[in-house]
Amino acid sequence: MFYILSVYGGGRKSPISVQDDMRVFKSDKKFLYEILGEVIKAGATTLTIPDTVGIAMPWEFGKLVADIKANTPGIENVIISAHCHNDFGLAVANTIEVVMALKCRGRDVFDGLYTSIDTKHIFNSSKMVEEYTNMHVQPYKALVGANAFVHESGIHQLGYRLKEDEVENVFLNFKALADKKRRVTDADLIAIVSNEVTQVESIWKLSDIQVTCGTLGLSTATVRLNITIDGSTHVACSVGSVFKAVNLIVKV
Repeated sequence: MFYILSVYGGGRKSPISVQDDMRVFKSDKKFLYEILGEVIKAGATTLTIPDTVGIAMPWEFGKLVADIKANTPGIENVIISAHCHNDFGLAVANTIEVVMALKCRGRDVFDGLYTSIDTKHIFNSSKMVEEYTNMHVQPYKALVGANAFVHESGIHQLGYRLKEDEVENVFLNFKALADKKRRVTDADLIAIVSNEVTQVESIWKLSDIQVTCGTLGLSTATVRLNITIDGSTHVACSVGSVFKAVNLIVKV
């Protein structure tokens, strides 16, 4: 079943979309070629071939588009556009298959397939949409998810040589952190391992901290630090950040 959408003229570009309900892959292809040829004669400048229910397999979607290009009269005069939904997680695969099926060459214009995509902006565009809609991207989302192109790292991949007892301590600290955090990152692992390897004896210990802020006055921070060597206590108050208060003590 085919529906022809978005037909308008007046000197403007006229996109044509063949709306499918997955029967497009079983329908009479000759009829499809004939209809598309007629809309091209009528002034269509873009043909959009969609998988609107998102369950097409790459090989069948690519073959459909390739057959349309090979058999539709006047197809060489229009832009071929693909519109793929991601219900089965195959939108990217289907889109790439279209590119391959058309034997595309070039950067922005591929033998009748216009992408108009600057891949350098894909990630930033995704983050912008995420911020504006307040809808977080799944970590496993293709290309833009936090787990995309990430390999789960082991200690051996971080470049550290650990003794047996150090490995045991690192593993215990990792388990403790994993109980608190939903996802342990490479940065967390590096911090855990670095802390185990360096074993720097602390001099200062944070005892108390108080921060006051608002619209009626200046923000202030008060910090109490203890020196671990002699047990002495030092207190400082600063206008602004906690770091300023800490520096007032440490630099004395």
